[in-house]
Amino acid sequence: MKNTTKNQWQYNCRSYRNYKAKRKFKTYIGIFIICYTLTTSLMSVNSFIALQDDIISQHRSITLVEPVKAEIMPIQQTIEQQIRDIAKEMNFKWTSYLIRLANCESKFDQYALNNNGKYGIDRGIFQISTKFHPEVSTECSMNIRCATEWTINRINAGYQSEWICDEFIK
Repeated sequence: MKNTTKNQWQYNCRSYRNYKAKRKFKTYIGIFIICYTLTTSLMSVNSFIALQDDIISQHRSITLVEPVKAEIMPIQQTIEQQIRDIAKEMNFKWTSYLIRLANCESKFDQYALNNNGKYGIDRGIFQISTKFHPEVSTECSMNIRCATEWTINRINAGYQSEWICDEFIK
């Protein structure tokens, strides 16, 4: 009797050989499909680029995009810088306090609104209240220059405690 191992027996078995052959065939077919897909994709991209180059070279007089005149636009100042400039113009000596106040009240959002129910609506960069300061219009409270000038005047008059953030930023 021959001394055969399990692996030799499996290889000699017809169903095992058929299984291996089918598996090998499926692997080759899978690799072929992937290669075919990649090749055709690259060929179509190459054809598109060549076609586009042909169109452009034949019609040099036609511009696909209208030329745009370059304009030098002024650099937009940050809200913080605008507040600093206004404070400097008004000779306000607590500019850093003013910057911290705007940051604490609205995170430098000039269009910020906060509904306080019976206490009115706080508006703008310094959250000016409609209940306590109806004399300040919404347009003014949301305008950086107007709101900053009004706030500086209130602080110079000694009313900085009107702001909740005054306690946190002293």
